[in-house]
Amino acid sequence: MDDGQAEVLGLRLLAYPGFRWLPGMVDDKGQRVLAPLHDGTERLSAGFASTGDDEPPGSPDHACVLAPKPHHMGWPDLRDPATMGAALHLLRERVPEARALKVNFAGAWVYVRTGRAGVVNDLSEPQPTEAEALVAALEAANV
Repeated sequence: MDDGQAEVLGLRLLAYPGFRWLPGMVDDKGQRVLAPLHDGTERLSAGFASTGDDEPPGSPDHACVLAPKPHHMGWPDLRDPATMGAALHLLRERVPEARALKVNFAGAWVYVRTGRAGVVNDLSEPQPTEAEALVAALEAANV
């Protein structure tokens, strides 16, 4: 997936009404959410040594930055495995029985809803990548 495709999918995921940043997710700037905080901010990895002189190395806030939501976050980068897993968590909150299948013809991906007696209903049309299938399933599950 190239940068343009990743951005389109990330923006579609960000537009999903049930979207929220979850621990482990990475944005397009490489910021990883370490933990959501109760005051409406997220604790993000920052790639620098400290957030301030008053925080000694080894403290919980060392090497982290607090960013207000959503102003300092970009779009979720679905090329990151943890971000994919968090997006799947969002789908399973809405559709607990959702499962991913790689369709044999043309290598397409589709997320399905499994029901009684193994009956399977597609949540969306087959897509060329798992990330595209996941976002399409989230969009379809919201209607």
